[in-house]
Amino acid sequence: MTTVTLLASLPSEAEVLAAYRAAGGTIENVAASALMIDGDAAPIDPNWAQPGKTVHIPCGQVDPSSLVFFQTEEMKNGSGTLGTNLSDKTRQAKLKPTNANACVFLEKHQAFLANVPPQIDYLIFPETKFLDGNGCWYFRCLSRLDGRWVFSCYNVDFGYNGQDAVVAFGE
Repeated sequence: MTTVTLLASLPSEAEVLAAYRAAGGTIENVAASALMIDGDAAPIDPNWAQPGKTVHIPCGQVDPSSLVFFQTEEMKNGSGTLGTNLSDKTRQAKLKPTNANACVFLEKHQAFLANVPPQIDYLIFPETKFLDGNGCWYFRCLSRLDGRWVFSCYNVDFGYNGQDAVVAFGE
């Protein structure tokens, strides 16, 4: 026979957090260090993309706390950079552009986007391109909307400007 002892009440989340911090730990660091972006996995195709037509460049395992929001000089000065040049320009700056897997991850874990500069409203993930039913190529993106980041897409052939940034990480 097994005896089970029921507690009158479980400690609250605040009590557990206070005890953990008193012991020298931080919940935020434990949670953040356990999360990685799997840039090598196959991307999840949006429902509008043609199956089997996606162009996806793996970017390895990425620590989301190492992400930067890169703008080319042309984007900063208002003349813009074509989407077809975003990956190359990012690499020239000694950064690695991310793919659509980072987009999906960040949409789910928006705390990693807290430091996006306020003038940036669109985050671009240029290492994955999706073909739509009309034969146009698109990047999966995140758009700032009412204080949240939501999925969107932008044509690869568009010019990207000061309200856009490539999500990248250091080489």
